[in-house]
Amino acid sequence: MDYEYKDIIDQIEKRRRFGQACGRDVSEEFLKRLGHPEKGMRIIHIAGTNGKGSTAAFLDQILRKAGVRVGMFTSPHLITFRERIKVNGKMIPEKDATRIGQRLLEQEMPEELTPTFFDLCLAMALLYFKECSCDLVILETGLGGRLDSTRGVSQTPLVSVVTAIGLDHTAVLGSTLEEIAGEKAGIFRRGTRAVIAQMADEASAVLIEACQELGIPWIQMKKLEDGGEKRSAYPIVSMILRVLDHDSGVKIGLHGDYQWQNAANALGAVFQLCNALPEEGEKMSRRELLDALTEEAIRKALADTEWPGRMQVLRQRPLFVIDGAHNPQGVKALAQTLKHRYPGEKFHFFTGVLSDKDYRNMMKEMLPLAASFDTVSVDNLRTLDGATLAKMIRSHGIPANYHKDIETGMRRVWSYKEDDTPGVVAFGSLYFIGEILRIYKKIVDN
Repeated sequence: MDYEYKDIIDQIEKRRRFGQACGRDVSEEFLKRLGHPEKGMRIIHIAGTNGKGSTAAFLDQILRKAGVRVGMFTSPHLITFRERIKVNGKMIPEKDATRIGQRLLEQEMPEELTPTFFDLCLAMALLYFKECSCDLVILETGLGGRLDSTRGVSQTPLVSVVTAIGLDHTAVLGSTLEEIAGEKAGIFRRGTRAVIAQMADEASAVLIEACQELGIPWIQMKKLEDGGEKRSAYPIVSMILRVLDHDSGVKIGLHGDYQWQNAANALGAVFQLCNALPEEGEKMSRRELLDALTEEAIRKALADTEWPGRMQVLRQRPLFVIDGAHNPQGVKALAQTLKHRYPGEKFHFFTGVLSDKDYRNMMKEMLPLAASFDTVSVDNLRTLDGATLAKMIRSHGIPANYHKDIETGMRRVWSYKEDDTPGVVAFGSLYFIGEILRIYKKIVDN
C-alpha cells in the first residue's frame, strides 16, 4: 500500500461520522464549490433499510452486461476503503483516491458545514465518475434519505429506488415504519421515476402517497396474485415476472431467499430507466438499451452477481456462512433462509453487534435455531460488550462463549469440527463481517 494513499485515507476516515449540519446541506455546498461534478450525470438513487447494496450489485451487473459504463457508490466497505467507489466493477485505484482525496481535504468550507467522512466519500465518487465518463451512476444512501448527503446532489436522478423498510436507526429516522418510510421517501423529486420494494402496507402507503403528490410514475415490485403472463416482447418485463415468482429456471448469484426481492428491485429500476431515457439519438437511448437487454444478458447478470458479506459461504463442510444482517428485519430474513434451506437444523452462531441496534429482537429471531453462540465486541466505538451479549443469550438457556477479540473468536469457531449441526453462521454487523473476512484471508493464506 502506498504511504501517501494510507495517509490521505487515514485523514478522511478520521473525520466525524455526523456533522453539525445535515449531510444534504453539507454536500449541496461542497459539490457547488467543487464545480458540481454531478451535473449531467444519469443517476439511479437507492434508499431503504435492508437490501440497498445487493440491489445495487444486481443493477450494476445487469447494466454492465448491456454494455453500460457504470459508476457505483456504496457503503460501508468491508476490508478496503476503495470498495465504496467502483467503475465497471473495478475499485478506484489508490493513486486516484489519493489525488482526489488530497483535493477534497484542501477544499475550504464554512466551519458549520465541515464535510464528514461520508461527505468526502460521496464527493470523491462523483469526481471520479465524472473523470471516467460513466454512462450511469448508482448512488446508495448512507442513512435515511431526506437529509442524507446523497440527497444534496443537484442532478435529479432518473430513477429512485426504495428497498425493504424496517425499524432501524429509530433514534434518527423515527420509531414507526410510517415515520421511517417518510424519511426514505425524501429521495423522491419531481422528474424522477420510482421503484418501491414489497414491504409492509403502512410503509408502502407513505411512499406511494409521496409519489402521487410529486407526480412521479411509480411501480411496486410485488408478485402478481394471479401469477401473471410471463411472456413479453421485452425480456426485461418477462424477467421481472419470473424473478417475482422465484422461478426455479432463473439463477441468482446471491444466496438468501430475500435476494429474489433485491433482484426484482434492480430489474424494476432498469425498467424505469428505459422509460426515462430518450427514445433514440443520444448515447444510451431507450431503444439501444432495450436491444442490449436480451434475456441471455439479464440471466447471466443475475447469475454472476456477487456481493461480499451477504449470505456468503466461506466453507461448505462444515458450513461457514457470513451475513451482514444487523437489524431485526435483516436477521429475520436470514433466519427464514436458514429454515428453508436447512429444515429442522440448529447452528453455531458467531456474532458481534452495535449497541444502538435492537439486539434483543435480533437474538430473539435466532435463539430457536441456536445450538450455541460465540460472541465478541465489534471493533467500533458503538459496540455492544460481547460479554453482556453472551450473558443475555445464556439467560435464555443457550450456551454462549465470549471471546476477548474477534480474531480469537474467529479462529475458535473456524476450528469447529463437523457435528450434529451444519456448521457456523456469523452475523450481527457489517463492521464485524468485514473483520471476519480480513481474518479469514489470514487463515487461508497461512
